[in-house]
Amino acid sequence: QKAFFDAQPSLAAAHHLPVIIHDREAHGDCFEMILQYPHVRGVFHSYSGSAEMAKEYVKRGWYISFSGVVTFKNAKKLKETVEHIPLERILLETDCPYLSPEPNRGKRNSSLNLPYVVKAIAEIKRIIVEFANNGATEEELERVEKASAPVIPAWEKQKKSKVQSFDLHPDIQMNLILHRQTAQHTYVK
Repeated sequence: QKAFFDAQPSLAAAHHLPVIIHDREAHGDCFEMILQYPHVRGVFHSYSGSAEMAKEYVKRGWYISFSGVVTFKNAKKLKETVEHIPLERILLETDCPYLSPEPNRGKRNSSLNLPYVVKAIAEIKRIIVEFANNGATEEELERVEKASAPVIPAWEKQKKSKVQSFDLHPDIQMNLILHRQTAQHTYVK
């Protein structure tokens, strides 16, 4: 497996292309191999490694992508990782049809579940999530409303400083109002 894995960053380095890596239960080996390619960048898909490794990847220009797992009660290590990663280096994903977030864990995943992932990350990052209706259906709006309950005490709302936008679904746009954050706008599709 290592030889096949090594071929991906090697090819990416030769052609100046990004890579997408899903490291599952091979964190140390993956970390050591990526260190051999300091000019390769990309995304760690459905990240499950340590905060320390994620911080090193981010220093090297990588993005860290989180799925519905970040909503699980037993995902303490992953939540710690989110806490330490700058918002501008975080991507959201469904990993459809797998890894549905709470409260839909065990069911088929879809992009309509992204608000739950956003809410979990917002709680960890201490930001407020607001959703805007851009032609969404009533059913979609109902799901979004359930997922976007207030995550920050009311007194924190007075500290709004910047808006972060994400494309969730063609019909739903979400705006994150950041508190004490300096991240640039990031668009996730």
